Amino acid sequence: MANIKDKILESALKQFLKYGKLGAKTKAIADGAGVNKALIHYYYSSKDLLYVECVKFILKKMEGTFHTIEIRSIKDYKKYIKAVIESYSTFIDNHDKEVIFLIWEYLNDKDLICQIKEMIGSSHLDDFIQKTETAIKDGIIKDVDPLYIYLNIISLILSTHVLLPITVSFLSNKHNNEKDEIIKKRKEEITKLLWTDIKGDKGEEF
Repeated sequence: MANIKDKILESALKQFLKYGKLGAKTKAIADGAGVNKALIHYYYSSKDLLYVECVKFILKKMEGTFHTIEIRSIKDYKKYIKAVIESYSTFIDNHDKEVIFLIWEYLNDKDLICQIKEMIGSSHLDDFIQKTETAIKDGIIKDVDPLYIYLNIISLILSTHVLLPITVSFLSNKHNNEKDEIIKKRKEEITKLLWTDIKGDKGEEF
C-alpha cells in the first residue's frame, strides 16, 4: 500500500498533468490523496517543490527508454539514425501526456528547461552531435549542422504524435483504428526522408 507521501505525489501528478502547474490546486491534490492540505506542506513544503518532485518522477519514469546505452553503442551512422528515430518515436508514443505536459510547462516557464537539464544532463545530445560530426568527417553524410538534423528528427516525430490524433479526429473511424499503422509508416518515411536529405557520397542508400 502506498504511503502518504507517495499518495500525495500520485495525486499531484494527475493534477499537474491535467491542469499544469498554475492550474493545479493544493486542495484538489490533498483531496485526491485523501489527506489534508497541512500534510502536503509537511512532506513537500510547498506546491512548487511538489511540482519539481513530479517533474523528477516523470523524467525518472522516462529513463531507460530514451537514447539508451544500446543506441549509443551503434557505430554505423545510418543504423544509429534509424535507431534514434525508432527510440524517440516509441518514447513519445509511450509518454505522450508527459511530453506534452513538459512542453506546455516550458512555454509557460522557461526556467523549467534548466531544471530538466540539471536532472537528466545533456549526454544524449552530446552523443548525437559527436556521432554526426564523425559521420560528416567520414563523408557518410553532408556537412550539415548536427543541431539542425536533431531538430528535424524531433520536430517530425513530435508533429506525427501530437498532430495525428487531431487530424484523424476529422476523418472516419477507420483511420482512428489505423493509428498504430500510420505511426509505423511515418517512422519509416521520416527515416528515409531524413537520410535522403543528409546522405553524403560515402553514405549507403536505404
